Amino acid sequence: MVIEATENETADVIAVLRSIGHPTVFAIRPGPGYTASTVTAGQRREPATMAGLPDCAVALATTHQLESSTRSRSLLPILRECEIVIERARADLAEAARLEYGVTHAAEWLLDNAYLIRLNIADIRHNLPDYHNKILPVLTDRSCPIRLRIYHLATELIDRTGHRLSAESIVSFLDAYQHESPLSIAELWVFPPMLRLVLLQRLRRLSELAGLRQHQKELADFWADRVLNAAQRSPEQFEEMVAELGRRGNELTPHFIARLGEHLYQEESALAPIQKWIQEKTEHRLADIVRGEHAEEANDLMLIASAIGSLRQMAELQYPKIVEAVSRIEAILRQDPAGIHARSDF
Repeated sequence: MVIEATENETADVIAVLRSIGHPTVFAIRPGPGYTASTVTAGQRREPATMAGLPDCAVALATTHQLESSTRSRSLLPILRECEIVIERARADLAEAARLEYGVTHAAEWLLDNAYLIRLNIADIRHNLPDYHNKILPVLTDRSCPIRLRIYHLATELIDRTGHRLSAESIVSFLDAYQHESPLSIAELWVFPPMLRLVLLQRLRRLSELAGLRQHQKELADFWADRVLNAAQRSPEQFEEMVAELGRRGNELTPHFIARLGEHLYQEESALAPIQKWIQEKTEHRLADIVRGEHAEEANDLMLIASAIGSLRQMAELQYPKIVEAVSRIEAILRQDPAGIHARSDF
C-alpha cells in the first residue's frame, strides 16, 4: 500500500497503518537537499595535549602577517547562515523523531540542546560589536574567507582541543601566542564570541552530517526490507530487486551501505550477493565500510558532545580574569610603583 500525504498528515497516517497491523511502515521523506560530497568538509587536526598547546600557539603566530588596514567582512551574515542550516537540520531530525524513526545519539544531542545553540547565537549577536569588521586586525592571506586574526586563533584552539575548551587552555594558548605577537585589547575582549562562532560552525557541519545520515538510514531500512522480502521469494526476484536498487541511483554513502549490511547479516542468502555487489560498486569490502562508518559516527558524536559542553562552559567562564591574566597592557600597568593598579577592583 502506498499513501501520499502532506507533512502534517504523515504522523496520523502512520499511526493508522500501525494500528491496523501492517508489519512494516516506511515514510519516504524529502531529502535534505545536499549530499555527502557537498557537506563542508571538516579539517581534521591532530589534537594537542594541554602541554602542547603553547607550541601550537607559537607556531601559529609565526605564520601570521597583518595588513595595515583593519577593514574586513562582517561576521553577522556568516552567523545567520549557521543559524539557518542548524535550524533546518534540527527540524528535519525532529520530524524523524516525531514519526518514531530511531535517531542516532548525535541527533539526540542536537535535539536536546537546540535551546542552548539558539542562546549562543543570540549571545554572539548581542556581544559582537557592530564595528568589529573595522577595528580588529586582519591577516594578509586573502585565500581565507574570514581574515580576522582573532578568528583564526579561535579556530586553531578549538580544533587543537577537539572542541573541548577550558579556562586553562584559553589562558595557555593566548599567553603563548603573545610571546610572538601581542594581541590588542579589542581582540582579547572579542575572543569569547569568536570561540562561540567557530563552535557553531563546527556544529553546523555536524548537524548536516547527522541529517544526512538519518535520511540514509531511512532509505537503507526501506531497501533492506525490499531486498530481504525478494530473497525469501525467489533468486530471480532478489536479483531483480538488487538491479532496481542500482538503477535508482541512490548515493552509496558509507552510512547507507553499513545500515543495509547490518539488516542483511542474518540472511545469508542475501548477504553474500549484496557484499559482492557493494564491493563491485565501491571497491571496498562491506566489513571495512561498516567498521569505518562506526568509527566516523563515534568521532562525530564525541565532537558534538564536546562542542555543546564547551558552549555551556563559555557561559561559566570568568572571562575578565582571563583578560587580566593574558593582557600585555595589564602586565605593564601592574608595574605601577605605587601598586595602586594591582589593588584596584575590575
